[in-house]
Amino acid sequence: TLRLQDDYSLGFQRETPKDGFNIYRAQGKYFDEIQLSHKGIKGSGKLEYLSSTSVAYNILFFPDSTNLHTQQFNLLAVREGIEFPEANNTTTYVHYQPYYDVMNIYKKQSEFSFYNGQVTLDGDIELRPTGLTGNGIMKLDKAEVTSNFFMYNTVFFNADTADLVVHADDLEGIAFESKNLRTHIDLEEKIGMFYSNGSESYVRLPENQYICYIDKLNWQMDEELLTLGDQLAFEGSGSEFISIHPHQDSLSFIAKTAIYSLKDYIIHAGGVEEFAIADAIIYPDSGIVTVEKNAVMQTLYGAKILVDDLTEYHTFTNATVDIKSANNYTATGDYTYKDAMNNKQHIFFKEIRVNEDTITIARGDVENGKILHIDSKFDFKGSLEIFSDRRNLTFD
Repeated sequence: TLRLQDDYSLGFQRETPKDGFNIYRAQGKYFDEIQLSHKGIKGSGKLEYLSSTSVAYNILFFPDSTNLHTQQFNLLAVREGIEFPEANNTTTYVHYQPYYDVMNIYKKQSEFSFYNGQVTLDGDIELRPTGLTGNGIMKLDKAEVTSNFFMYNTVFFNADTADLVVHADDLEGIAFESKNLRTHIDLEEKIGMFYSNGSESYVRLPENQYICYIDKLNWQMDEELLTLGDQLAFEGSGSEFISIHPHQDSLSFIAKTAIYSLKDYIIHAGGVEEFAIADAIIYPDSGIVTVEKNAVMQTLYGAKILVDDLTEYHTFTNATVDIKSANNYTATGDYTYKDAMNNKQHIFFKEIRVNEDTITIARGDVENGKILHIDSKFDFKGSLEIFSDRRNLTFD
């Protein structure tokens, strides 16, 4: 029944049936109160679309769309067919376009809650029969994933391009940060998988002052463990680690495997074949390298040092090496000396270092009670020096 309204228009106020009204050719469903006046067709109640429910005191119906500021928005999880996650919010702005079969839900104040409160979204979402998408920052405990386009499933979400930040324990510092990675995060398995999108994909480890160019990243959330690189990589491939410490001259190495712990912020790298330091090539004994906070690399034991990298005149074995930067290291190690008759004798060099000209120099002594045979007629006691760019040793 049409009656005179407060604005002197001819309109009505009425309630929907208990099972609501189908609206827009049954694309959606509406429940509760409807008003018609010069202010338009308005409602105060509940709008249902797919598995979502929007509750608002002021709903404005247009011929081609509906606008509302919700007091509650809920999306129920759908596990069969085209899947949808569980998502909730309170005050949002909803723009529903039934003839395009899309509903946009915009954050106003609080963030969206996903997956029974395990994740929140600081951003907006878009609901279609083909699935739920969104953009913004997904927040998981100490982690944040940022993307312009998320695709949501019942227990996981994906993004073709995303950035990941994992905060340190104090939540102010950053323990781990990645850029431009294809992302898959499974909230049921508690696993995050990230894949390179090309040369611009990398991760940053601020606690260690390193960046790493990777092809793949595996994040085990419960164990707070990150596996950097593809552990099934073919021979010759690997992940490049580069120090961004201001005093390490972009020290770098390539690792076949690497694990990063978010509990102690230590990089455990494996399959490291060599380091190029100053004019030397350093070969770790086991290929295992450990990098602590502030880019401190643990001492290498049983390593081999080849100097220099052009002439390859000298080799030290069973070396203990402290790598300080791309142009500086100190070490001790054994040297095999061949006398004039091609017999091999071992000398321990107690000091191996890089001088101001970035040339490796080494000093060793023939210990008391030992004699170095130079040939069949000459023996030697004293100290020896090696300059990497000179083939012959200096005897004193």
